[in-house]
Amino acid sequence: MAGVRSIFEIGKSALLANELTLQTISHNVANVNTPGYSREESVLQTATPDASSAGLIGNGVKASEIRRFVDKYLNDTIMKKNTDLQFQTTSAQYLGQMESILNEDNSKLTQNLTGFFNAWQDLSTDPTSVPSRVALETQGENLARGIRSVYSDLRGLQNEINSSVGQEVNNINRMTTTIAELNQRIGEAGKDGQANDYLDQRTELVKQLSGELGIVSFEDGNGGITILTADGRSLVDGLSHWNLQVSDPNSTGSFRINWEDSRGNLSDITSNVKTGTLGSLLQERDVDAQGFVDQLNALAQTMTTQVNQIHETGYNLNQTTGVAFFKPLTGDYAGEMDVSDDVKNDVTNIASTSSLARPTDNDIVLGIAGLGDAKLPFTVNGNTVQVTPVDFVSATLSSVGELTANAQDLVTYQTNTMSTLTAQQQAVSGVSLDEELTSLMQYQRAYQASARLISTADDFLVTLLGMVGTATGSA
Repeated sequence: MAGVRSIFEIGKSALLANELTLQTISHNVANVNTPGYSREESVLQTATPDASSAGLIGNGVKASEIRRFVDKYLNDTIMKKNTDLQFQTTSAQYLGQMESILNEDNSKLTQNLTGFFNAWQDLSTDPTSVPSRVALETQGENLARGIRSVYSDLRGLQNEINSSVGQEVNNINRMTTTIAELNQRIGEAGKDGQANDYLDQRTELVKQLSGELGIVSFEDGNGGITILTADGRSLVDGLSHWNLQVSDPNSTGSFRINWEDSRGNLSDITSNVKTGTLGSLLQERDVDAQGFVDQLNALAQTMTTQVNQIHETGYNLNQTTGVAFFKPLTGDYAGEMDVSDDVKNDVTNIASTSSLARPTDNDIVLGIAGLGDAKLPFTVNGNTVQVTPVDFVSATLSSVGELTANAQDLVTYQTNTMSTLTAQQQAVSGVSLDEELTSLMQYQRAYQASARLISTADDFLVTLLGMVGTATGSA
């Protein structure tokens, strides 16, 4: 009877072990397309044998653990690379939009500049011509309107980027909250078994978080993960997490990034966020987009001041002087640039001569027309360059083109590198349907054999009981 009971136990352990293995295989197949899922394997080992007069007798099989296939070094490398990839991807996206805004086909900055100076040249042939003056006023409005339009589009893009900063901060807080919750679940599951699915979910979230900003992460002895910002601010530590907040203390329209400590105190960490999607958003909002806004302001300021400086010294057909051609401004030149109301309302107010004694002279007109070929001072962030207006615009357009092309090249490089690393990771952690289906058939047969073993043991038991009953009846 003891032998039959042993066969029952061996069959039972085999049945349970193979059932668990089939369940693990099914879990792999079900998650073949789940982002961040790591392949699992049921690890089988022989059960502790029993001693007997004939030696140690086997007791079947047991499942010792559900192994999760991961390469932590690869995962860490992918997380760091994801930081770079998301930075370049975001930069390329917004630089592409800036290039579209500034592109000559859209902005017509060069065309409007050329048309404006050509109109002055045309007026010089007949300074008293009203049609030529109307054409000049129209070209002046085209130039001012074009600059205002590009300025508005760049400011609109900055506002869009600023909104994205707020959204990304919310995403970061959501991730750190969830990671802390997963730390708790992993710690609780560790008491009774493994928490592979929670570990996969946490690894995927940490990868996504690494795409938002530069982080440093490490695991503690209990399986919990600690995450710090690149400058050492805690985001997650065990079951605790720390939030980021946005603020606009000076009402500039640009969010600042703040880290909130456990007492609710805020520290401005904007200057330390330089990587990932969030770092890229700050770069594009505060450096690249703002740089082009500054260049546009320099263009509008130089055009306004240089033209007015000459125009205000001349006399118009009404024999008055001191009239500005462009609306005088002291700031926000690109946003407010426009032809003065005096000229808009009466084109005879356009100055043409420097002397009342020579009302048909054209020296003022020629002086302004000559600005088109003159090297004028353009000041951006305290740095002044001496170039022609068209050359200044050309340099701006060339700059945005080079920045965009460079960002796109880096995206290609980072994407290719990430693809290589991901392929290596999939070789370790990925699910192969062919392999899983082969294992499925193998363990299905083993499960059926285990069931047959129990059935055979049952037949033995019935036979033995029958023999015992017969012997008892004979007695």
